[in-house]
Amino acid sequence: MSKNSKKSNNNDYDKNGIPKVKSSVEGKYLLKSLEPYKLSPRNEKQKKAIKAVRENKIVFLIGAVGSGKTTIGCAMAYELFQSKQFKQIILLRPVTTSKTEHLGYLKGDMNDKIEPLLLPLKSTFQKIMGKEVYQLFVDMEIIVPFAINFIEGMTYENSIILLDEFQNIDDETLRSILTRITDDSKVIVMGDKNQIKLENPSLSSSHSTDRFKNKPEISVIEFEEQDIVRGKITKIVESCYKNDLPKPVVYSIDGNIATMTDGSKVNINNLKEGEVVAYNDGYIVKGEKKLYSPHSMPEIDWIDI
Repeated sequence: MSKNSKKSNNNDYDKNGIPKVKSSVEGKYLLKSLEPYKLSPRNEKQKKAIKAVRENKIVFLIGAVGSGKTTIGCAMAYELFQSKQFKQIILLRPVTTSKTEHLGYLKGDMNDKIEPLLLPLKSTFQKIMGKEVYQLFVDMEIIVPFAINFIEGMTYENSIILLDEFQNIDDETLRSILTRITDDSKVIVMGDKNQIKLENPSLSSSHSTDRFKNKPEISVIEFEEQDIVRGKITKIVESCYKNDLPKPVVYSIDGNIATMTDGSKVNINNLKEGEVVAYNDGYIVKGEKKLYSPHSMPEIDWIDI
């Protein structure tokens, strides 16, 4: 065998030793040879989540670590793609976790910058479909990683959008993502309200999910500690941290109702004179027929009630 032919053979494989797709014809043939995939739930909450993904345009999978949110999202994307309803799977994950960090801080070209951020999704897909099939999907641009920073102006048709760690983007960014799809697409949003890494946690989009409940074509599934399937040790660790979760602060006020960052509601009229509602960087105190909210909501320092 000549050196040239040996070099050519080496080019048939990527850096991980996985065969590359040589042509679109070969890729389409390989796609047809894939065995149909269908996800089986491990508990009732997963069963409810799978049903919600199949029946709705936008689905939020929120809650406990180790409850299978990422697995359900990736597996359902793979299953739905095989149903030939969709042509692409778009992967989105927050690029930054603070206002002082930007995509430019990461080394390499755009793909190099994004790849480390998407490793959890990549790893999950590889477990579900195998490394070879995952690489096939990437080579054929069926699975497309994308930076959230550049999603403005994009329109996704016949696509499944997987948005992971949504608790680390703000509400404006979430709105921008959810309005990128057409009626023949689907968005699966995944995250945990207890794992916010934003510099200002009160800006997290995970505080606004109540507005999506009981809306047509949208479903919000919340996983609890009892829904954890990763293992007993995960449940034990989560229980150790349960009492250390940050106390809720004021998120918004509508009339006499204050909504806290944990989703709970406080009726201002039921407060006693001088009563403190919440701690941390945002709290409200009733006094002299006025509502006082320093720090987190300076724009409404005093409100007549």
